[in-house]
Amino acid sequence: MNYRNLIFIGLSFVFIFGILGFIIAGRGAMKVAEPALASDASSQNIPNLEKPDVVAQENTNNRQLDALIAANVARRAPALREGQWINSQPTTLENLRGQVVLVDFWTYGCYNCRNTLPTLKRLDKTYRDKGLTVLGIHTPESESEKIFANVQKAVEKYEIKYPVLTDAKGDS
Repeated sequence: MNYRNLIFIGLSFVFIFGILGFIIAGRGAMKVAEPALASDASSQNIPNLEKPDVVAQENTNNRQLDALIAANVARRAPALREGQWINSQPTTLENLRGQVVLVDFWTYGCYNCRNTLPTLKRLDKTYRDKGLTVLGIHTPESESEKIFANVQKAVEKYEIKYPVLTDAKGDS
């Protein structure tokens, strides 16, 4: 028996026992999701999108409910914290009102945050001239991430062109 046959047999056993384990562990526990009917909305906590004030109240009272909230009844976002700006002059949410703004809370030391950067940079490059504002808010997790020069170096290293606001206190 050669090396490749052993690998094939080993992987086959892993696959077969994995499938058997999944079937045994999930027996009777798997259910097929059914679409909700409008008449079932009240019993399933499905928001009534025809009444935005009700949706906003439900969203406020029930943190588990995820719903679209009409702009005229949504709570206003809190003001941006004071901090130092990179790639932009300081601004406020009031200055951004009426624009489409994508806010990204990130830190340069976070692997998952860095993984989102290519998409954010592409969105900024593609849609900036069409009205999208990408705003990065750097929320440090360690003492070294609170140092402004380190954030500047990271913004330069990762070639971030959109505005970045630093949260030097780290309490965002």
